[in-house]
Amino acid sequence: MKLKGTQVISNLKTSLQVEIGRHLYAVVGTYEQLTAFETNDISQARKEDGTDMPVPISLSRALLDRIGDSDLRDLVKQEGKLPKGVKRKLGLEFDSLLANLLTQDHFVILKNLELLFAFELEL
Repeated sequence: MKLKGTQVISNLKTSLQVEIGRHLYAVVGTYEQLTAFETNDISQARKEDGTDMPVPISLSRALLDRIGDSDLRDLVKQEGKLPKGVKRKLGLEFDSLLANLLTQDHFVILKNLELLFAFELEL
């Protein structure tokens, strides 16, 4: 079903009123459509309490920033030989990042999830 950005935000606000458990929602589109959604809709939207929606965080960028240049070079070298080790390192960094983000706000928007899918990281 194709929804307009305002409809997505409205549905999200309704769904977020249920405060039990974890919720995972996805907005899928072309890079152009997702950029427009972020720029035109998320940036203008407010949460139910009237505060701004959080700025979307690039998961790929955040993970790579947490790893550091030296460790990243080592991971790239190891990827072909030790893919499980690379996956484990990325998974630990993802868990740590998410825990950190959720201490700042109970609602997090992630974008650029390519690494999550490329390495089959668990949510």
